[in-house]
Amino acid sequence: MRMIWQGSMLVVLMAAMPAWADSDPDPWIGFNRAIFHFNDRLDTHVVKPAAKFYRRVTPQFVMDGIGNFFDNLSEPVVIVNQLLQGKVHNAVADTGRFVLNSTVGLLGLIDVAQHAQLPQHHEDFGLTLGTWGAKPGPYLMLPFLGPSDVRDLSGSGVDFFDNPVTVNMSLATDIVLRGANGFNERAALLPMEGIVQGDKYLFVRDLYLQHRQFELDGGRVENDPFLDDSDNGDSSATVATAADNSSEPSAAAAASGAPVSAAPPPDTAAAPATTPAAAPAPATLPASDKTAAPASTANSGSATP
Repeated sequence: MRMIWQGSMLVVLMAAMPAWADSDPDPWIGFNRAIFHFNDRLDTHVVKPAAKFYRRVTPQFVMDGIGNFFDNLSEPVVIVNQLLQGKVHNAVADTGRFVLNSTVGLLGLIDVAQHAQLPQHHEDFGLTLGTWGAKPGPYLMLPFLGPSDVRDLSGSGVDFFDNPVTVNMSLATDIVLRGANGFNERAALLPMEGIVQGDKYLFVRDLYLQHRQFELDGGRVENDPFLDDSDNGDSSATVATAADNSSEPSAAAAASGAPVSAAPPPDTAAAPATTPAAAPAPATLPASDKTAAPASTANSGSATP
């Protein structure tokens, strides 16, 4: 019965999506704000205090293990959607990740696959629908579950049935597992509450929509307003500046187009390029500082008194 109901809902929502393709992403803002207010009050008075207590008495490695377990439980969904999106290489890699963590990693409690150069990916049927060209439709705030949209809501029902690990579970078991996973994630997010500024509803909505678009774009940032509005009107300059400030020299070199391990030309390798060979050290500097004098002279153009 549940399968029939969710399948019917999927058909109805998918049929209605084209009408919302170019409209306001949040046409139901009044309803969404009411649900958000309900969720926020529930979180403030019930979930958050319990999460604080849980975080205080639970060792970090236990929380990490629980998170790893649920991540591993969702791997079949990731693999199926990677195949549906044509990402065969990632599907093969994540199959190996799932097998390794389910066996050596004790049912996923330990993420041993990361040490085997098998990084975690995230895919779901909502992203698969987006890859196939479906628009997200109106934004939705769901009771107890939080932010979503029409495309992701319809995709979540499909994800339940394409997971061979959970498809045979009862509805009660599924609710308990999802609740435990959500509670563990809520406790893990407690230190990040300080980043929320301004209108909390708009902050959560925009963060969700941008994150989903980021995932749909495969982790690429496209049409970044911060790059488009740079002072010089040149996004490459902004990228180069960010790369120059990076603590990774190889990353800076790669971003600027310079070779990472290029050696200096033979005629300049013997002496610093900016320091004259016979430049005398300033007489007024202490003896311990004379070795630094040529560099400062070359940079400033005059001796430092």
